[in-house]
This record gives sequence, C-alpha cells and structure tokens, in this order.
Amino acid sequence: MSNYSYKAKNQYNEIIQGSINAQNITDAAVKLENQGYVVLEIKEFNEIKKHYVSSSFKNYNNSLKPFSLQEKKDFISSFYSLYKSGLSVNEIFSSILNSSKNPNIKEFCARISHKTEKGYSLKEAIKNNRNILGNAYTALICAGEESGKLDKVLNNLIRNLEREEEIKNNIISAVSYPIFIIILGIFVFCLFNFFILQIFNFAAQGEDYSIQETAISAGIKTAVIYLVLGTFVFIVYKMNLMMKFFNNVLYRIKPFNSLIKNYTYTNFFSIFGLAYAAGIPVAEAISLANTAINIAEEKLKLNKASDMIASGCEVTTAISVANVFPSSVISKISAGEASGELEESLIRISNDYENKLELEIKILIKLLNPIILVIVGIFVAFIMAKCYMNYFNSIFSIIN
Repeated sequence: MSNYSYKAKNQYNEIIQGSINAQNITDAAVKLENQGYVVLEIKEFNEIKKHYVSSSFKNYNNSLKPFSLQEKKDFISSFYSLYKSGLSVNEIFSSILNSSKNPNIKEFCARISHKTEKGYSLKEAIKNNRNILGNAYTALICAGEESGKLDKVLNNLIRNLEREEEIKNNIISAVSYPIFIIILGIFVFCLFNFFILQIFNFAAQGEDYSIQETAISAGIKTAVIYLVLGTFVFIVYKMNLMMKFFNNVLYRIKPFNSLIKNYTYTNFFSIFGLAYAAGIPVAEAISLANTAINIAEEKLKLNKASDMIASGCEVTTAISVANVFPSSVISKISAGEASGELEESLIRISNDYENKLELEIKILIKLLNPIILVIVGIFVAFIMAKCYMNYFNSIFSIIN
C-alpha cells in the first residue's frame, strides 16, 4: 500500500485536497469515486516528498528557518488534531506535508517523515531538527512521546502558543499608536520644512520657483529620510539589537524593568510547568525554562539553582538561594512541592505574572498618550519657530 495525494471535487462542487492509501493510482481513483468524488489529480506521495527532502538536504544548514510563533501554532495544531484522530506519526507528517501551504513547514515535515520511514522514532527524528521548533518545544514533544502523554503535551503547547500570541498582540497594539504618530509627525515635519517653508522663502526673497519642482525635491528628501530610518529599523530587527537594548538599557529603568521581568517570568514559569507536566525531571525543566530568560545575571543564578536540584536539593531551597523571585512566588512553589501539585502551582504563578503584565501594558498605554502629545507639541513648536524665524528674517532683509 502506498500513500497518494489527491485533488478532487465533492458533491457540493467544492475542490478538496487530501491523501489516501491505495495499492496503485487506479485503486486510489476507484476508492475516491466510490466516496462520491470527481478526481482531478492524483500523485504518489513519495514524488511530493522527494522534492522537499532533496531540497532540504541539499542546503541542510540554510534551507530551513526557525519557526515563527504563527508557524509553531499552525504546525502543532495540525499535529494535535491528526494525532487525536488516531493516525501514526508517519501518516501525520505525510498529511501535513501534503496539506500545508507553508514551504518551511512542508520541508520540516519532509525531513521528519524521511527519518521515521527509515525506522527512527519521533524523538530521534525531531531532535535532529531542534533548532526549528526550539529546544524547549522539541524537548516537550520528545518527553510527551516517551511518557505516553503526547496528546496532553500538544494540547498544552497550543494553549501556551495562544497565550504568547495574545501577549504579543497586546504589546503590538500598545506600541502601534505611538509609532503611527511618530511616522506621521516625521511626514508633517518634512512637508513643512522641505515644501511649505521653501516656497515661503522663495516668495519672501522674490525668487522664481516651481511648485512642482519643489514638491518633487521635498518628496525625494522625505523618501531618503524614511529609507534611512527603515534601514536602521531593519538592521536593529535582524541583529536582535532591540532585544539587547531592552535587556541592557530599559531593564535598568524602573517602569520598564517591571514590564520586562513580568514578560520574562510569564514565559519562564509557563515552560517550567509544561516541562514538569510532560515528565521532564525538575532540574532539566528549569534549564529548559531558563531559555526564556534573556537577563544575564538572572539566567546565571537559575542555572546554579538547576545544578543544585540535580545534586539532590529541594526545588524551593534551590530557587530561594538563587534570590531571583519574591517570597510570595517561593511560597507558592513550596506549597505546590509539599502538596505534590507543583505543576498547578507553576501554572498559577505564570498566570499571575501574565495578569501583572496585562495591567502594566494598560498603564503603559495611558502613559504613552501624554508622552506622544508632548512629542507632537515639540514638532509643532519647532515648525512654528522656524516659520516665525523665516518671517522675521525676510522682514529684516527688506528693511535693510
């Protein structure tokens, strides 16, 4: 039996795609027709996979990029739904490869399917590509397979990704308005400085001028300014300089310090709880969760806590010695460890930090509004000052 990819029309004249097991193409076509489909196209799955496997291994180091948040969510959601339907691991990856429109996900699935067909376990296959899903998510899926809790792990990962997406959207909505105002302010500044004031100067000095040429010149200068700013932002984004700026500079400023800490600890305790629930030993779970922390001093302290736990120390004692979290958090960890409900305690702590983060984002939005008004006021004051300066200069030149 082989796996075949098909495209067909159903009874409602809708085009559908999927995969089917059959002895050959003719057998696949008969099976589809018996289901009431009008077959449009059938291909053996190995032909589809061959393209992606060959392209993946031709440029093994460069062809695949780490999954974005949305790609992780799409992949794990598909994985979970197909796993719940009872398909084997190889059938799951074959189906995602056949149905996904994302080339990055398709190549990843082709690699995993290529390995599992050769007899590798999911753990062995996925560990070779851990940079795609990230160390934490890869370890969680592997632990879920080993413990027989893969469906629970995948479901928890989906919820965690949805939470991350919600936090990301809240942060984007908080900064989008100020960014829009700043972009608009730069445009207004360029309009006045390069166009309106130029025409005023030409008129005041009695020089001949062309509105069209002045407008073109102003447009070119404005485009150059936006191009320079856009290039700068692109370089900062690509080199992760913004994250380094947040960690090294804003982290030391009190209002932003709390915001960054709450965001970091939300992710830390979320991954810690998920890893512990998946059956990963506590010391290793902390090490995985520590990948979410970008603050060097605290990362080092938590690594030491992980080493202490690995050597037999209790979780509460090790985290207390690390001196990273407040006493209220340590009390919840202690209570969870004593009652055997450490997983629930870690998730509750993560939720507490998330609630604090949401509150601080709302406060930040309220604080940004007057700051933006001040920035706009500075722009207007500068433009007005320049207008009056040019006006008085022209009057003095006439008098003299």
